[in-house]
Amino acid sequence: MIFAQTPKTLKTLEKYGFPKDKELIAGIINGRQVWRANLRDKLKLIDELSKIAPNLSISNSSPLFHLPINVELETKIDKDLKDRLSFAKQKLEELKTLKNAFLGDKESLKEVEASAKLFEGSFGKNQSVIDRT
Repeated sequence: MIFAQTPKTLKTLEKYGFPKDKELIAGIINGRQVWRANLRDKLKLIDELSKIAPNLSISNSSPLFHLPINVELETKIDKDLKDRLSFAKQKLEELKTLKNAFLGDKESLKEVEASAKLFEGSFGKNQSVIDRT
């Protein structure tokens, strides 16, 4: 089920529940765009989903094959903008961080909080680009 772009999906699950004998594969990382996720918000979503569907797996919401592979290879992008980008490799890292944070890993929890700080302020000259997505 896709949760990355569709907040109604969670409300539907809360209303109708999910079969306890089934696995819910939740697409929580947006695979359709290049922006980093707010991992704090995603971790809260995972927590809510785990209460509805104890047999939970997290995933990207769509294939990643159309994304660039690795933002680390980009050398001519403004650092503030680069920090906000998430290509295929970084999206998989976001999923790993979320899984580990949900399981209580302290380093992953720090990464979650660090990612949330990116969303607390403006991105300067790049804000208009981000606002259009």
